[in-house]
Amino acid sequence: MMSSAGLGSRSESSARLWPIDWGLVLAAAILLTIGVISLSSIDVGAGTGFAKKQIFNAVIGLVVFGFCSRLSHDRLRAASVWCYIGNIAILAAVLMVGESRGIAQRWLEIGPIKFQPSEVSKILVAITLANFFTSRRNQIKEAWTFIASLLHIAPVMALLILQPHVGATISVFAIWIACAVYAGIPWKSLAVAFSALVALLTGLYFAPIPQFDYARSRITGMVRPDPQNEGYQVYQGTIALALGGPGGSGYAQGEWTQAGRVPEQQNDFVFSVVGEEGGLFGAGILFLAFLFFFFRIWSVGSNSQSYFGRVMVGGLFGILAFHTIVNLGMNLGLSPVVGLWLPFISAGGSALWMCLASVGLISSARFFEHG
Repeated sequence: MMSSAGLGSRSESSARLWPIDWGLVLAAAILLTIGVISLSSIDVGAGTGFAKKQIFNAVIGLVVFGFCSRLSHDRLRAASVWCYIGNIAILAAVLMVGESRGIAQRWLEIGPIKFQPSEVSKILVAITLANFFTSRRNQIKEAWTFIASLLHIAPVMALLILQPHVGATISVFAIWIACAVYAGIPWKSLAVAFSALVALLTGLYFAPIPQFDYARSRITGMVRPDPQNEGYQVYQGTIALALGGPGGSGYAQGEWTQAGRVPEQQNDFVFSVVGEEGGLFGAGILFLAFLFFFFRIWSVGSNSQSYFGRVMVGGLFGILAFHTIVNLGMNLGLSPVVGLWLPFISAGGSALWMCLASVGLISSARFFEHG
């Protein structure tokens, strides 16, 4: 790896030769490999094709990664207004013409491609917030900057809550917190904003709004788990983890997961596959891989010579870490089941493309001096 001094001396023109953070790329590759192995194990028992689809999505994701890793910060900042408008437009399109599944309306279909705009939205929020804070970096301590930054994400959160997608809505707020921390917003202001979010979610929980019944049931299922109703997924997942023991049952040998007893084990509860078949040892390897991944992101953010780059990396760090913490918490019964995937491990094209786009944007951030 290059020294910090060497990295800092690089200009944007030399960065276009595609110097990327190979440590970060390696960490992402390790996680993706673990994910494909876990999904191929599910395929053995269920006769599905999750692993093949994930590999196909990874190939597309490599193109996305390559494109994002070559975007200069000048171009990103110049396109920020259009990114914000586009973000609002695609989320509004979901509510007008999006595909519904149950009570949720979260998917858009463009030809053969079906994706969740909420995943694209997270990337765009990190970029536009980074530009917002960069343009006000000399007024970062002022109250209006703090208020205006919340107003910046308010339309996005409103459109997401209408889908309804509580997990994605809170994810956007997590991006804001991370960007605000990296930008230098005072901690007192952050505490006020967090308290306001808690109050808002509490109000929604008790409000007689039918669209949020599913969210209330998820929270109830965590606080008062009922194995036959709201707590069914978590109950089945924790059984699988317990059966794994110290060393696991082995590849495609999980008693619980191979029988298909864990709902959404290819997505929200893929950790139950890792835990049952790999045991504590396999789970530990996964934890270490995530620690290495997030350490590399932190390193890139710390070494970036660009204010815009640091704030953008902070936002992407926030969303990937938030997904990881909440997903693992769901599997362990420590957080409500809110439909947040595990980065690189869960099946799904939109999620994987979002992760690889994030790695592309992050890995090049330390090589840009301007902004």
